[in-house]
Amino acid sequence: MNVEFINPGDLNRRITIIRPYRSYGAEGQEIVDRRPIAERWASVDIDASDEDLEDGNVRSVHWLDITMYQLPIMMTGDELEFEGRRYNITSINEVRLTPFIKVRAREVLRYD
Repeated sequence: MNVEFINPGDLNRRITIIRPYRSYGAEGQEIVDRRPIAERWASVDIDASDEDLEDGNVRSVHWLDITMYQLPIMMTGDELEFEGRRYNITSINEVRLTPFIKVRAREVLRYD
């Protein structure tokens, strides 16, 4: 059996999990309200291997690989905030036979 061992002492970075709530205003405009739903300790690995365009300039895009304790209410539509930057959660995977999950997140290039 293939079991991955995770040291809880490696969970040394603070991340905030944010849930965007969408509604519509009186004139039909979309209103997005972001509310923090949890703060967690996590192990964060930053990878800046992707590039994308922003305002006509090529910019490096950060990807985060995060290991943390399970949070049952977290979904792939949620966002993370880490070191002042916002990230979209792209995947959430359970680590086999442990109470941990691995989360992959992509940096949001532009704030609303």
